[in-house]
Amino acid sequence: MKLKSRGLWLGCLVVSTVITVGAAIATAADSWVRVYTNQQQNRVFFVDRNSIKRQGSIRYFWLHIASANGQALGSYQNGNFHGVNIYASADCKSMHLRFRTVEFYDQNGKLLAQENAGDSGPLLSFARDNPAGRGVSQYVCKPRR
Repeated sequence: MKLKSRGLWLGCLVVSTVITVGAAIATAADSWVRVYTNQQQNRVFFVDRNSIKRQGSIRYFWLHIASANGQALGSYQNGNFHGVNIYASADCKSMHLRFRTVEFYDQNGKLLAQENAGDSGPLLSFARDNPAGRGVSQYVCKPRR
């Protein structure tokens, strides 16, 4: 009898673990929000809403740019890249963006290269002059509860 209850307990533990891991994966996938699609340039822009950190008028966040149709977004040292993850900051007053870390991925999601500029990354007026930049900045800068 003891062995059966131990087996039942282990079974419940396994089921509970599977449900917890599945929920965490679903939550992670649900945190990426499409904020802009540029069909002429074949780009879709997503922001990880759970990554947005506020510091005064500055927002720090992860941005993902993907191909809308599976084509390469461009080429980099090690070949064509199909996705880009960018750790960025947006100044919600001046509407400037700073790319702090840029990661380039191939069509299989393998990291091709990573560049870390940190605080010395260039300030871009992308947020004012470009519809995609405006879409990203408007999303990360909007007031949240």
